[in-house]
Amino acid sequence: MANYYVRSGATGAADGTTWADAYTTITAALSGKTGADTLWVANDHSVTAGGNITWTCPTSAGLRILGVNTAATEPPTAVVTTPVAQENCGAATGLFEVRGFAYIHGLILRAGTTGSSANSVNLCASAFSHAQVLTNCYLELPGTNAAVKIQLGSTGNTQNDDSLVTLNNCRVSFGATGQKIVLAHARIVVNGLTINSGGSSVTTLFSFLSAAAGSAVVDDSDLTGVSYTNLIDRAGATPITFVCRDTKCSALVVTGTSPASGGPAIFIHNCSTGSGLNAVSEATYEGTILNETTIDRSANGGGFQSYRMDSSANAAFQVSPLVSPRGSTQNTTTGSSVTVTVPIIHSGVGTGTSGALLDTEIALFCSERTTSSSPQGSTLSDAAGATASLPLGDLFATAADQTTSSHTWDSSPATPVKQQLAVTMTPQNAGPIDFWVALYKPSVTVYIDLGGAVLS
Repeated sequence: MANYYVRSGATGAADGTTWADAYTTITAALSGKTGADTLWVANDHSVTAGGNITWTCPTSAGLRILGVNTAATEPPTAVVTTPVAQENCGAATGLFEVRGFAYIHGLILRAGTTGSSANSVNLCASAFSHAQVLTNCYLELPGTNAAVKIQLGSTGNTQNDDSLVTLNNCRVSFGATGQKIVLAHARIVVNGLTINSGGSSVTTLFSFLSAAAGSAVVDDSDLTGVSYTNLIDRAGATPITFVCRDTKCSALVVTGTSPASGGPAIFIHNCSTGSGLNAVSEATYEGTILNETTIDRSANGGGFQSYRMDSSANAAFQVSPLVSPRGSTQNTTTGSSVTVTVPIIHSGVGTGTSGALLDTEIALFCSERTTSSSPQGSTLSDAAGATASLPLGDLFATAADQTTSSHTWDSSPATPVKQQLAVTMTPQNAGPIDFWVALYKPSVTVYIDLGGAVLS
């Protein structure tokens, strides 16, 4: 492994071999480097390029670009915790792009400050495979054009298979309300993200690149540095999954319309705009799901697993259900039958007796442990005509009302109809039984109480 040094104020040979002879830009330092090399960047390093900045890293993993506190020790023995060293595109049209494979720590990446729409920060955005991990870095958009963005992942749709973007304890900053973080072709992992409170508020924090494919997971972040109306815009034909967990947000709104069944799937779990816990918001082509704290049952511990399911016009029996989060109950019985029961309530939106929902309109699914020697399960349901070999139900079966319920709810929708979903099974192995609800009837609202499920 070779060590190279970067310091804008160096006046030596600029070959990177010592602090005195350090490279004066990271762009220059990257020329000819391999995955076995480390670039040490001095704390007082500051570059204003007056145009685009492109860091072209090696095409295989291993290279490290590290911000350090001192320009004296060779090699340094510690890295910074708060970034000071920076490279910026300056008062010009300036795109800041990082290509290739790199671990980058403790640096500030700043795009151009003009009103140009080109003044973005792009990670893994060019047409080849990448893997980039940024820790304790600042990604900054000082420009005022609303089209400017921080893009994570490639633009071309053939590069996503081998691209990975990871942000750990990084901070983003915006210069105009229309700016956002765009999720593109890549596997994206974000942990500990914050937003610069000194930057501009934005309308929408995250959006998808049109037709992007991949996944994005945001964990353990504080996204309240500025205000925004929407956490994410799901518009665009994008087969991408977005997960946000254990995060504080300025808003939890999911805007836009999912264009197709293969479009984006949004899962927001245990996030909040304040001190509340366990807020759930899910959005797919088939509808939306929110945790419910009014029409719930206090018997389940405060409604943490009561959900409002709003199906879209796209929901349909077997083919296109709106699927709830999973519940779980602990089972100790083996070799004899047990029944999982989930209470539901609605405003008589079904086509059954007195507005009851049919077993072709809503169903409960359970994973039964079918062998005593392994945790392998078998899916069972109470859909019309369902059997162990046809857990989704039988298209030719006669639909029937789901069972009427007498469960007590803390509050009710208008003209309430109480029902329950139930699946009976014979577990061969003790342990958790997972269960979930599939809502097939389009354009209706149903409240389910997964936390109040009964095992009998």
